[in-house]
Amino acid sequence: IGAVCFIVFVIAQIRFFVRVPPHLRSGEVLARYLESHFPRVTGNPPKCVELGCGLGLAGIVLGMLGARVTLTDLEYVLPLVVQNLEENVPELVSSGMLDAAPYSWGTTEQTPLQPPYDHILLADCIYDEELIAPLLQSLRFLCAPDSTVWVCFEWRLCEAIPTFFREVAQYFS
Repeated sequence: IGAVCFIVFVIAQIRFFVRVPPHLRSGEVLARYLESHFPRVTGNPPKCVELGCGLGLAGIVLGMLGARVTLTDLEYVLPLVVQNLEENVPELVSSGMLDAAPYSWGTTEQTPLQPPYDHILLADCIYDEELIAPLLQSLRFLCAPDSTVWVCFEWRLCEAIPTFFREVAQYFS
């Protein structure tokens, strides 16, 4: 019998949510998927970024799998992200494997990000049709020709999801 390892996350979230917010569900699904499907890290850690990380769960798991990850979201979300990093994986923060930075989609100048990235995570980032253009601009800015974009979202009855996939097909295969 192999060793069993249990890892418990204490994820802080904004207090006004009465039920589990969709971005936590999508983040959890993406984290679980990465846990079993992300390529084993050998040698140099892959350089990764999570856009609109929310609570940061998927990025934290990716960091635990050996990737160097920058978790990004809007400025007002970052204190929660930093709290989650410090409470769950302080050793990955102190080693520089995980960090958090403010980033607004569509920004390509004067940004703390340093593209290209090997992997880009999107957990529940496709929900507003008006945000598709800046999100795609960010993906084009952050990706190299061999980058992988990992996308997980909650299906909604809106035009954002079909618009995203129609538009993304113009730039990515």
